Amino acid sequence: MLLSPHDLPPVAVVDEMLIDARLAEDAGFDGVLLSEHHGGLAGYLPNPLQFVGWALGATARVWGAPCPLLLPLRPSGLVAEETAWLAARFPGRVGLGVAVGAAPADFEVAGVPFEERSSRYRAALGELVGALRGHAAAPLGGDPALQRCREHPVPVVCATTTKFGVRVAAAVGAGVMLDGLSPLAWSIELAAAYREAGGLGPVVLSRRAWLGDAPVSAAADDAQRYAAFTPANDHERMVAGDSMLTDHDAAELAGLLAAALDATSADCLSLRFNLPGTAPSAVREQIARFGAEVLPLLRVAAT
Repeated sequence: MLLSPHDLPPVAVVDEMLIDARLAEDAGFDGVLLSEHHGGLAGYLPNPLQFVGWALGATARVWGAPCPLLLPLRPSGLVAEETAWLAARFPGRVGLGVAVGAAPADFEVAGVPFEERSSRYRAALGELVGALRGHAAAPLGGDPALQRCREHPVPVVCATTTKFGVRVAAAVGAGVMLDGLSPLAWSIELAAAYREAGGLGPVVLSRRAWLGDAPVSAAADDAQRYAAFTPANDHERMVAGDSMLTDHDAAELAGLLAAALDATSADCLSLRFNLPGTAPSAVREQIARFGAEVLPLLRVAAT
């Protein structure tokens, strides 16, 4: 389940997100994710790896992952070390998702040239994946938490919206996370391209979902906000309605989600409930209702 901050003061943001993480665990979700953007962009935090540590400390069972962390903004060796040490603190409960990044403001804040984002990403990705499998070269390889990764590797996925991106992931042995605003037909194509390129890692399908009366205007605002900093050729794909799955009937909604998983042959489903302007109480209700009404049916339908 994707966690995202509400429009609240910073202390309340952290408190509310930790409540959501605990609710997700109690409701039966397997893990929680958090995405990165900078400069106060609504719905995001600047250091998802830090928050994942807080969320894991506040829960007992769920796994957590920054997904995505914007890899070109940081030295890959530092990302590897910090992730490996978090995995040492919470064995078996840490993953990592990374992306190129598309918002110029993120790169301005980090002091990284925007035009270098793709080359930096490709140069860093293979090193990062190898390091989190315990294969880092010296001097990075001397880190004991990274050495532990030889026996306890940390899974890495690449969040991408392009066929080139999934091929890059496949080439270095990473999995892929398919964008939650893209229509299912495009996610199917990306998953197929990943496997055709020899990808063996996990495929994560992202969907926005709602049980009951869906906040339609909030979903539209979400797509508009995302379109403001994504490439123009992605915009047409974001108008498809099946990126958000809704129904008043739990069994019908579970069936829609299971069908999406089956169509992409995805290994994991990431759900998002917190859309722009959605009240914290409404998100809490969705987490609880999904846990009680949808997840049990979805687990059966997806097996």
